[in-house]
Amino acid sequence: MLLMQLDLAGFAVSAGAACSSGKLARSQVLDAMGAPAEAAEGAVRVSLGPTTTADDINHLIAALGAIASAHAARRFPARAGNTIGDSHARGP
Repeated sequence: MLLMQLDLAGFAVSAGAACSSGKLARSQVLDAMGAPAEAAEGAVRVSLGPTTTADDINHLIAALGAIASAHAARRFPARAGNTIGDSHARGP
């Protein structure tokens, strides 16, 4: 879902290395780095190039934040609108 949303937003992303396009195996690079299996299986590769600007990267960060917020709102509807660090006690 994340990959599809980022792709629709115009970002060049994939779930594996460019040289393993179409393969479903975990990244050999992440395995070699000792990344936990869960992290390696959920990794997202973002392609950057010589024309990538700081503004492009800021747009990606903003898109990731928006997607994460929307996912959290769907997964935890009672917490929708709360910010990170909002730890005020709630009554029953």
